[in-house]
Amino acid sequence: MPVVVLGADAVLAALPATAVQLVHACLAAGYQSAVPGSWGDELVAESCLEALAARPAGPAICGTCPMALERLHAPGADLSRFVVPLASPPVAAARYLRRLAGATPLHVTYVGACPGAEDPVIDARFTPQAFLAALEERGIVPREQPTVFESVLPADRRRHFSLPGGVPAPDALWADGGGRRLVEITADDYSTELAEQLLEGEPVLLDIAPRLGCACSGVTAGVAPRNARLVVTSLEPPRAASPVVPPVSAAPAAPTAPALPIPPV
Repeated sequence: MPVVVLGADAVLAALPATAVQLVHACLAAGYQSAVPGSWGDELVAESCLEALAARPAGPAICGTCPMALERLHAPGADLSRFVVPLASPPVAAARYLRRLAGATPLHVTYVGACPGAEDPVIDARFTPQAFLAALEERGIVPREQPTVFESVLPADRRRHFSLPGGVPAPDALWADGGGRRLVEITADDYSTELAEQLLEGEPVLLDIAPRLGCACSGVTAGVAPRNARLVVTSLEPPRAASPVVPPVSAAPAAPTAPALPIPPV
């Protein structure tokens, strides 16, 4: 059964088509389900909160972005004890879908530029530009698709735990992450700012992913790192008061046809 995970950068690339129209385009292309990349963000953020709750007070660094992990583990950087290592959002989403599907065979496609999507759990990868071009070659134009859902139950695009890129949202971080604050490292000289934050020893979660060009956070050629998350969330529904991605044990078994059981908006 073919399913597609749409990264935040895919939604931005499809503009002026809406996220709803992009999902309709995916269904028209033959995918049984189109899952927002925010599902991966939610899973990663929840895992991050659990890890932080078990750590002693003090600074920590979010380790979900592979580009950030590469810099943090570079030779000479003794930062491993601060890093909370996590799966990338697209991999987390793909693993979840496979657990949810059980014995139902899945073919998982990821649309986005995240380098962390290079994993056996994902069968096919497209950049947003290549995917949109492939749709249009088949005569499927996202901006010409319906703007609402009628007979289709779409994936819930709201967030509860996360911000784009998988970092926990400030409220969740304070309540469930050991009373920490979120600090995004945005300086051009990010290594100096990072070192200063670590030396202060405050209970914070440091995030350098957008500064390094994290596509899952919404950083693209036309979106600056400082604005990326705001741009992505401006296109999403209001935040949910409770988790939107149910535990696999609490979700219904996946049917053999025609689609995965996906919660409605």
